[in-house]
Amino acid sequence: MSGEGIYEPKISGDTILFAKNLKVYFPVRRSLIDALRGKPQLYVKAVDGVSFDVMKGEVFALAGESGCGKTTTGKTILRLNKPTEGQIGYLPSKEVVEELGDVERISEYGHINVTSIDERHLRPLRKDVQMIWQDPFGSLNPRRTIYEILEEPLAIHGVGVSREDRYDIVAKALESVKLTPPDEYMDRYPHMLSGGQRQRVVIARALILNPKFVVADEPVSMLDVSIRAEILQLMMELKNKLGLTYLFITHDLAVARYISNRLAVMYLGQIVELGDARRVIENPLHPYTRALVEAIPEPEPSRRLTIREVPIKGEVPSPINVPSGCRFHPRCVALDEKPELKEYCMRKEPPMVEVEPGHFVKCWLYAKR
Repeated sequence: MSGEGIYEPKISGDTILFAKNLKVYFPVRRSLIDALRGKPQLYVKAVDGVSFDVMKGEVFALAGESGCGKTTTGKTILRLNKPTEGQIGYLPSKEVVEELGDVERISEYGHINVTSIDERHLRPLRKDVQMIWQDPFGSLNPRRTIYEILEEPLAIHGVGVSREDRYDIVAKALESVKLTPPDEYMDRYPHMLSGGQRQRVVIARALILNPKFVVADEPVSMLDVSIRAEILQLMMELKNKLGLTYLFITHDLAVARYISNRLAVMYLGQIVELGDARRVIENPLHPYTRALVEAIPEPEPSRRLTIREVPIKGEVPSPINVPSGCRFHPRCVALDEKPELKEYCMRKEPPMVEVEPGHFVKCWLYAKR
């Protein structure tokens, strides 16, 4: 099952966003003594060579355990983080193209270079690309009413001629996330709402400028289990109604399987497996993906829930001093069955290869050596 094709993101008129070899490094603060001694600057390699593409209208999921770099990737796409290296291409909507003007185009289809975009062009870009934050309480200003929170992006971007116009837009936004009647919520403060209601407000704020691309950073991880399905269903209804595209960030593969079309699994700053979401979860190839799938609890009414042994060992290495070669090799149990690969995995980083149509994996078990 050796892979033939090395992964390259697709760039076409249907590609709304792509990333090529994206890297985001954060410098580690040095002490004065270390600086005087000339010790080299260390970096946290949060994102280290990530490539993927997102097609119009799909839900593309980034999954992995905490600290793997998925949220940093999402923030970098919105230019909340400055990329260290690589390229992000985004295809803006027709409404935003005129405002962007002379922005650098990096494809024949009109993708703009988000990594080098000027600060003055970020504001019109914000209309097209928005984010749903993980913590609904922490992302809402506790000193402002729900109306003031939702009106703020309208005022910043000059949407609505008068206060009456903005009032109507806010009311429709609340109705779209099923907070009805909207008048009952406009004068409330965030602490007066439940967790599910606050997350609906966060979704309304993200969509009030009619974006085309939304980064959803674990939008249901801080909600009660009984509310999660409602919020996921709401997001899918809004996606179909408004023609949205989601980059869905999650650590829960069960949620990723339910909501996403394609899935990319991240480990220590890199994508290790990418493909159709159902295919990746039902037929995981990378040893890390297998461990994540094995960790999903399976409720069996006929028997008591048992804890299965997860095929993984050790702890996640530091992103400051990443292992040489394949960065998963210190925790890989597959090497116990194939010891002849161990030295090779320790020395050289594997390429991302296509094992079956549309299913890519970064592992020497499948790549030609």
